[in-house]
Amino acid sequence: MNEAERFTHRLESFSDIVLAFALGQMSLSLTFPQHVAMLYRDPTWLLAFLVTFTIVTALWYRHHRIFDQYFEPVPLQVGLNFVVLALVLLLTYMLQVYLHFSASAHAALAVTGYLGAFAATWLALGALEGVAVRRRWATLAYEQRRRGTLDALRNIGSGLALLIGLAITTATGAVPYLAVWAVPIVALAARVAVARRFPKHAAGDGYPG
Repeated sequence: MNEAERFTHRLESFSDIVLAFALGQMSLSLTFPQHVAMLYRDPTWLLAFLVTFTIVTALWYRHHRIFDQYFEPVPLQVGLNFVVLALVLLLTYMLQVYLHFSASAHAALAVTGYLGAFAATWLALGALEGVAVRRRWATLAYEQRRRGTLDALRNIGSGLALLIGLAITTATGAVPYLAVWAVPIVALAARVAVARRFPKHAAGDGYPG
């Protein structure tokens, strides 16, 4: 194992620790209500917890695939990786803020911050994968190019669309939750664009499928 491989291995291990810490912080962010019955009358806390848990675990999976197939320990990719980790911690913090203010007059502002952190996290993850795929483009198999391009476009597009959606809902006074609909729409558009760029039938045309 050379120096670059050792550094990559240690960076991935450090990233796993940070993501595990973020998951642990999620459970600590759940505050006790004044009455137990409140947990059942308003299960918003459970939904927010499950959504954030799903986001972080999905991010861990995609982060692992980036390191396994695309990542190279160059300054830009290392820096983007640290940005992703910082935003994951910010996301878990914003979950705590949202849960604290979800029943107050500041609920809309709290959920805007939470969704904004989610958008920034996915945007940074997409940028990391996009840079990594582009750098290794010439050495990647056809399917790796297709999958990496799809994931990068879907993540970057979803993050940007959600941020734009939040800006629109804030300016118009609409419910911030409406901005979430931008995510599946952009994800579908990214899949269509990549399907045209990388048709399935071309997988064997000089590339391993």
